[in-house]
Amino acid sequence: MHNRLSVSLLQLKTKKIKNKTLKTWKSKSFFVYLSIMKNNTIYIALLVITLFFIGIMLNYKNKKEYRVLYSEDYVDSLRGVINVRDSTIRQFNNYIPFGPPLDSIVISSDFGIRVHPISKRRKFHEGLDLKGYYRDTVYSTAAGIIMEARRKGGYGKCVVINHNNGYQTVYAHLSKILVKKGQYVTDVAPIGKVGSTGYSTGCHLHYEIIKEGEKLNPEDFIYIKMDNF
Repeated sequence: MHNRLSVSLLQLKTKKIKNKTLKTWKSKSFFVYLSIMKNNTIYIALLVITLFFIGIMLNYKNKKEYRVLYSEDYVDSLRGVINVRDSTIRQFNNYIPFGPPLDSIVISSDFGIRVHPISKRRKFHEGLDLKGYYRDTVYSTAAGIIMEARRKGGYGKCVVINHNNGYQTVYAHLSKILVKKGQYVTDVAPIGKVGSTGYSTGCHLHYEIIKEGEKLNPEDFIYIKMDNF
């Protein structure tokens, strides 16, 4: 009985020693780990920072390549849009009577109510009278079809051009007509020469713009030319 008790006490003592040793080892291991971490903190920090910057550089490179690709595609698409726009504007411009019918513009009589130089009565002037020298070249202000090219009462020798979108232009008091009825003319094509035929008191060009039967003020058009748009 005494021997069994001694063995039990010995085993209990041995177990306590083992537990104490284990706790001591675990405590030492923890402190050793902390020591290792403390000694290598700077290296770990450098590693994290390096990986962080590598990630930033890779992301920047991908974004840069994307931006370059995107910008090139964007520029190409813009060029296409601009080309279409320019082509549309040119086609639009060709059939709208923008610009002057003479090389130089000096208005001698405005659009609107005036005293007629021959009848001396107040009358609505349906166009502009533009000063010009005899036989100065008169140009079409837009592309179109010649509807009239003949003497026409008080207009004298006259050219009427039918353009797209309901526009017509009238060029009157010409000394010479250079086109024929039914002929297609381009923008800025020579169509006649300045004169003083019809009801006229001197050498000039009477110029009208008509939109779907309504007489418009040519002064709103003659100073506009859209070649640079």
